[in-house]
Amino acid sequence: MVGCLLINKHEWQQNSNDLKFFTAFEQSITFSSIQGYPDWICLKLEVEDKIPVWQLALELEWTNTTTSYGFGETLAEAKKAAIETLTKRLQYN
Repeated sequence: MVGCLLINKHEWQQNSNDLKFFTAFEQSITFSSIQGYPDWICLKLEVEDKIPVWQLALELEWTNTTTSYGFGETLAEAKKAAIETLTKRLQYN
């Protein structure tokens, strides 16, 4: 399964997070950007279950860094789900 975690780039930097934040994460992580969402970092995570992605999102949210996540069989599916969740979150802020 593919997990997609979106992280607000400015909040992540403002809250003094850096790449060391991800060292405890055992799964493979790939960073990229998302066209149309310049303020967000996209992480692709190859996972067997959703718990590690949820845990990572929770840890980032604890540092006041807004996140969104989604899952799918492909990155495109996971990214679409993450963007849908992000859109809902931003509507209510």
